[in-house]
Amino acid sequence: MWRRRIKNSEYYRDWNSDAARLFNLELMSLYNFVDSAVKSPFMNEAWTIMVLPFQLCSRGLYAFDDEAVIEREFKEDGLFSTDDALIWRALFETIREIGDLQFISSNLPIDEELPDDSRYGNCAALFDLTDMNVIEESESSDHYTWSPYAFGKSRRWAGLSEHDDITLVGGDDAFVKAFIDRCGGIERVQERYLNRIECDMIYSDDQEFYVQLSKKIGWPVPHFEETNYV
Repeated sequence: MWRRRIKNSEYYRDWNSDAARLFNLELMSLYNFVDSAVKSPFMNEAWTIMVLPFQLCSRGLYAFDDEAVIEREFKEDGLFSTDDALIWRALFETIREIGDLQFISSNLPIDEELPDDSRYGNCAALFDLTDMNVIEESESSDHYTWSPYAFGKSRRWAGLSEHDDITLVGGDDAFVKAFIDRCGGIERVQERYLNRIECDMIYSDDQEFYVQLSKKIGWPVPHFEETNYV
């Protein structure tokens, strides 16, 4: 599994038309989604929506590390446990199973083409899942980790992140079922989401946002003990 940054021209030539079919451009921000009357940020409103802990670019590549490595690397800050890695392994394995051996994560605008020499910080990363035993980053760049969207050529799933805390993933019934079965049940995914939010948002102004997001998709609502906000 590896990722590398690709040229803007490559993204717009090979991928952008698929993105335009998957995302509601007005709801690319999860805050806009929560404040809207629309039930999904994806064009296919029949998709099931889930929330995964952390963000695809920030933690996804660590999912296939050895468990001892994960525990050692993240023990001090308490972030990203082996339970979280299970969720991301299940997602990547399901993406691979449906034939998306490559997929995109990007923050390039879908409705406007930026040239390769654009001065903006927007860019796209190509993920390759051909060999899951190889973990490689060809470039250390965080540009595409800010509010990224992710998708594959199958157009059977897509993801949205606002920042590092969570990723909203939507998919068709068969995709979601395969993913949930790999996780050992939807409760395990919800548990990791709640753990992430309740630990990280203790004093955050975003508490209300996450409560409203949970209610909107019909998931358990996080409880913040220190502020007693529910």
